Amino acid sequence: GLLERHGVGAHARHAADLAFEEIGMNLRTHALAGRPGASFVVQATLEPGRLLLVFLDDGPAFDPTAASPPAPALSMVRRAAGRMPWRRDGPPNRLEVEIPRGG
Repeated sequence: GLLERHGVGAHARHAADLAFEEIGMNLRTHALAGRPGASFVVQATLEPGRLLLVFLDDGPAFDPTAASPPAPALSMVRRAAGRMPWRRDGPPNRLEVEIPRGG
């Protein structure tokens, strides 16, 4: 695949797949539910040493990293990926998933 051709290791590729699947499903189920025309965007940037995925959604303000207890899906992504900072400076919500590139 594309990530493998660019030297992204197997663990990082798995973490990226997991993040796309789990965060995408959570956004679809919670942030966008019942909101016709609502959307989310994923930006992927390959940097030296890391793959950065940025999930942007126009749903209500919600910090998934502060949920207690933490959502199981996000806990899995965090264990596989690493840092997951969230912020909102007005719309949209911004969740970053920082994945070490090697491995």
